[in-house]
This record gives sequence, C-alpha cells and structure tokens, in this order.
Amino acid sequence: MVTRPFTKFANEAHPPALRFPRLPDTLRLPILSWGDIMQRVSSIATFVCIIWAGSAFAQVNSSIGGIVQDPSKALIPGVTITATNTQTGVVSTTLTNEAGAYNFPAILPGIYKLTASLTGFKTSAYDEVNVSPANPVRLNFKLEVGNASTSVDVTVAADSILASSSASIGEVLTSKRVTDLPLVTNNVLDLVRVLPGYREGYATAGTSLDTFAGQPSTTVNTTRDGLSVTDGRFSINGVFGTTTVTPDLVGEVRLILTPVDAESGRGNAQVQIFTRSGTNRYSGSAVWNVRNTALDPNTWLNNHTIDPNTGKPAERNWYNNHEYSVAYGGPIKKNQTFFYALWEQNIHRERVLVDGSVLTDTAKLGVMRWYDGWNPQRYGVANTAPSATPAATRVMTAVDALGNPVPPLYNPTGGAYTGAGLQCASVFGTSRLDPGGNMVPFGPADCPGGSIVLPPGGGVWDPNRPSLDSTGYIYKILLKNMPTANYFGAMVNGLTSDGLNTATIRWVRSRNGSDVDANGISQTTTGLGDDWARKQFNIKIDHNFTAKHKISGSYTLETNFAELNQSSWPNGYSGEVSRKPHVVTVNFTSRLFFPPLKARIPQMECGHFFLTPRSSLTFQCIDRPFCFDSSRVYEFTAVEEL
Repeated sequence: MVTRPFTKFANEAHPPALRFPRLPDTLRLPILSWGDIMQRVSSIATFVCIIWAGSAFAQVNSSIGGIVQDPSKALIPGVTITATNTQTGVVSTTLTNEAGAYNFPAILPGIYKLTASLTGFKTSAYDEVNVSPANPVRLNFKLEVGNASTSVDVTVAADSILASSSASIGEVLTSKRVTDLPLVTNNVLDLVRVLPGYREGYATAGTSLDTFAGQPSTTVNTTRDGLSVTDGRFSINGVFGTTTVTPDLVGEVRLILTPVDAESGRGNAQVQIFTRSGTNRYSGSAVWNVRNTALDPNTWLNNHTIDPNTGKPAERNWYNNHEYSVAYGGPIKKNQTFFYALWEQNIHRERVLVDGSVLTDTAKLGVMRWYDGWNPQRYGVANTAPSATPAATRVMTAVDALGNPVPPLYNPTGGAYTGAGLQCASVFGTSRLDPGGNMVPFGPADCPGGSIVLPPGGGVWDPNRPSLDSTGYIYKILLKNMPTANYFGAMVNGLTSDGLNTATIRWVRSRNGSDVDANGISQTTTGLGDDWARKQFNIKIDHNFTAKHKISGSYTLETNFAELNQSSWPNGYSGEVSRKPHVVTVNFTSRLFFPPLKARIPQMECGHFFLTPRSSLTFQCIDRPFCFDSSRVYEFTAVEEL
C-alpha cells in the first residue's frame, strides 16, 4: 500500500494511475543514508525470524486474497477492499495493486464480510465468509459499472473453503455442526469418527488400531490453537488431547487427512481444534447432561436371581453421571477486546455389587472344618459325581444358604453318606484364638455337631506356628477388621469359597470418579474416559491493538479425580488418582511494514506517473519514461506492507 496525497485525475483514460503533485522547491526533509536503511531492514528481518522461530510448529491465522476485474476482465488497481469481522466488528482495509490483486496476509479466523468499492463501479460484497486458521481463502471480485451506492452481494458456503482454497484433503466441523451432532461423551474428539476417511479399528473404537485414510491413529497429531496436545507415550489411545474438549469450547474442528502443510506441524494427518472467542454480542449457554441407570429397567438375569437373605431379585449396578457446563462471552471493549469463559464439571457416582472374600467366624479363630471324604463347597453349586473324580478335586456342598454346615448326600464311592461327619482342627494344634486375639485351649466345644482332630502327641501341627504372630499384625490389621460373612453362594467376581472356612461379604460399594473408559481400559495417566470426577475452567482473551497488531491468549485448568484399586471390604483401604493438566496458548499477530522512508525523486515534467515498489527499496515509473531536471529534487513518503 502506498500512502500519498492525491490529486484528482486529469486524464480519465488512466483512472487507476496514482499521481503526486509537485511539491515546493523549499520542502526538503532529512534523507536517510543507506546505512540507516539497511539497519532498519536488518532489525525487521531479525524480528521476523524470531516470530517465525517461535511459531513454526503451527499456524492459527489465515489470509484472504484475490483479484478485481471489470466486466471486460481487465484488472483494476486502486480498488478499496474492506474485510469486516461480523462478530467482533474489527475492520481491515487494503488496496489492489497495479495487477488488480489484493491480499490480507494475516487475518484472524472468524466470519467476515468482504467488500470491494471504487468510484464509477457498483460495490461488490461477499457475505458469510468463514475464515479458518491456516487455510487461505481466495475470493475474486468482478465490478460492474454503475453507482457506488448500489451493491452486489454474494454468500459463500462456509464448508466449501477447505476444498476450494487448500491443497489439503479433509473436512471441517464448524461450531454449529459440533453443537448439532449427537455426542454422548461430550468430548469433541469423538466426532472425528464421523468424518470421511475414518475407519474403526478391530474390536473397539478409539484405539491405536483406528485409521485415517490409511494412516494409523498413532500418527495423527492433535493441535489446539496451534499447540500440539498429543503425547506419544499414550499413542495406544489413538486421537488424544490433554484435556476434555467440550462442544461449547470449540469454534471449529478440522480433520486434515493428507497432506499436512509444513506450517501446521508434525503428523501425517492432523486434527486441528480452534477454541471459541468472544464477540461484540454478550451471549452464553448452559448445558446439563444426565445419565442415571435408575431410569433403566432391571435385567432379566437379575430378576431371576433371588437373594436368599432378602428374598428379592438382585439389583443392577447403579451409575449416575451429571455433566454440566456454563459459558459466557462478549466484549470488554467493543470492536477491540473480547473474552470468552467456560466452566465445566463432571460429577460421577456409581454403586456396584461387590463380593469380598473373608474367613468364616470359625476360621477367624484358627479352626478349619471339613467333611470326611470330600472337599467342602459353597451353596448353590453342582456337586461332582461319586467315583468319577479324584479325591483331590471332588467337591460336595457343605453349607446351606445361611452358612450352616450340611453333611454330604453320599459317599465318594456311592451310596448314602456314612463318613465320620464334620471334622475340626486348629492350625495351632491344641490352642486357638478367642475373639479378642488371645490364645485359649482348643476343645470339642469348638466344633459343634462334629469332632475335633488334634496333632499326634497333643503338640502342634507346625513347630514354627505354635501361636499367632507376636507383632499382633495379623489380628490387629486383618482379623480384627475383617467383616463377617453374609453370603455363601456363587461369587460375582469369579472367586471361589468353600462355605465352611471361606465365604463372602456381599455389599454395595460406592465410587466417586472412575478411570475406566468405555472400552474397559484403565486410563489412569491419560485422563481419558467419561467417568472421571472432573472440573475444568477455560478463559480466552482477544485484543486488537490496531488492524495490524493483535494478540490472543487462552488458559485451561482441568482437575481429574478417580477412586481406584478399591477394597473388597466395606472398611478396607482404597487408592485414588488425580491429574491437573494445564494448557496455555498465546498468539501474537503483527503485519510488519517498512517504516516511512525518504527518497529523492527527480522532477517530473512529462505528466502523471505511477509508482510500484521494487527490490532494494527502488521505484520504477511505469506510466511514462523519465523526464527530469537533476537540479530540482522532490520528496515523498512511502509505506510498503510486507
């Protein structure tokens, strides 16, 4: 863009020509030396290198360019092109050059209205131009002769920009599409699977087996506002983000299958997420998602599994998930500074039926029981046939539903049972524990309905274990805190008990937050999954210093909590895991330009002329040949945008 004082065109045969008036001979300003010029150019070059080095991994800005023609397809210089962000009101203006071309080299993403105006022509405009980051838009104007107050408007389809303006192959999800598409998990990254080019991996989706246009998901780089949020350590999870990205946080999602431009960073394919910004309009949203299994019917199997203690059908596991988000944004200063904030929280609770293995009350005292000829077995399990199984593996139900001893139905060799009945032996020989943890004598009263078995000679079975450990650890930590068995049937966790010595404590265990994802994989380190107890805060500030200098910054803090490795006893010890990822992005955009430079231009005696910038800060007269008087010097100021 060349800034200059204008004079009215005297020769309308050349309306685009830019004319400079003759300046008084007395007007002389200091002339910059070549040393000063090169010093400024060197400083600018250094600054450009610093900016490029700091942002070489990604692009968050874009550009708009094109040409302007008249009805005869002749290129028109000097046309005023205005790009207005319809959401923020920020206006950028430029002029077409001598080739009729215009360019906005660094423009922030958003929805724009683009107009072209010139005296003697109708104003032409493009509406709803959706500008995506790192995705140049090319729009050409064709001006018609007429009154400038008459306008011609053209609407551009937002989803056609990627296909028509970029060499990359992919798809764009605008904020409206992200909001409208059904999403159970409320994580925008899951929407990538609905885009063309995605193929689900074997068995389960969302793993390293997924492919994008043939590329493994482990090679897909995920960026957020130009910052890579993919971690190769967690590549088994496929497409991955450091934090959960909710629909209300997203301004646009782009899936680039191939090829990824160099300025977009690493990865054979890439998922680009651009967060939402505030506008000139105060607006907000609130979303509440609820998933509660109390609203679901019981299963057929549970309805046909009667609890012997209560006589009622078994209840299904209870799962309750509340996820809500509140977002609000608007101007801090209209047309200049904007904010957008979002709070999101996921409250997860679940109750699961748990079977924990415990010792029966008799076994806690150190007394083991069995029936002669058989291995005892819990209630409700099929017995082995007589004479068909070796003695070491044959089993017979030894208790009823309430844990009372029940004699075998038949002898191991067949026929009615005629064995010795219930047998009892203390692991300490002639002693046993009492409920207080003290050693007391072991006698017939400790085996009701059966007979006791003592070591030969009345000593101990194991000379290394004549009594409980002297530290008291076994009693104080384990036996004293071990709950009483309340279930003697088949266990839900696959463990086995014999009913006489080991049984089950069946109870409903609560859980606050879970690290297990939809595929049943523990995501302790990554934070993936829908059941974490999660809190997330997001804030984004956009500020426009001028049309050429802009800055944008965003910050996200997320806390994830989950209980894991939970105890199988109601009063046992459980573990927990917490994560606190932070995401900080800062983007500064500056359209660099040459500072005002003073140059000597000989007097022009041959009529009007037109200046075009050339290399080495020289200018060429293209309208007419030079005709000059070297004794007279004129000065002008020129600013050339890069």
